[in-house]
Amino acid sequence: MRIEIRKLKVCEWASEETLCMTGEIHVDGKPVAYFDNDGRGGSTKIEPVEGVAWDKIYEVQDQIIKLDKSLASDSPREWLSALDLWLLENAQQKIDQEALKKELRKKIIWQGDNGKWYESKHTTHAQDQEKFKGKIVLNYMPFFDAVKIWQNI
Repeated sequence: MRIEIRKLKVCEWASEETLCMTGEIHVDGKPVAYFDNDGRGGSTKIEPVEGVAWDKIYEVQDQIIKLDKSLASDSPREWLSALDLWLLENAQQKIDQEALKKELRKKIIWQGDNGKWYESKHTTHAQDQEKFKGKIVLNYMPFFDAVKIWQNI
């Protein structure tokens, strides 16, 4: 079961305590639910798309809990809390990925010998490769590894 967020729209200026966002949850490429959060700290509203039963949404949540046990809750009142947390985490991940892509197009982000991170303008690829030889450069590593590092800078 491949679970993903599609059609994500985030309004950062309206996000107060949580992300103000809307989108769809897709399973194996097909939409199963719409979601929306007003960004004021409440839970994310999740509604199945037409023709999809709530049982499918619970099945999606069960699959998410199997993948990440930290999202599980013992409280029956928190009926879709794992899915809500997963949505918020994955939406933030998508935002971070897009932001890093934008930054990497404009500049080179690298770690100096002192452990601090720096930014430099791009020159030619050969000059960049020579200048940053032996350094940790986000532009030259696998993208998802770069995202993990960038999120902690």
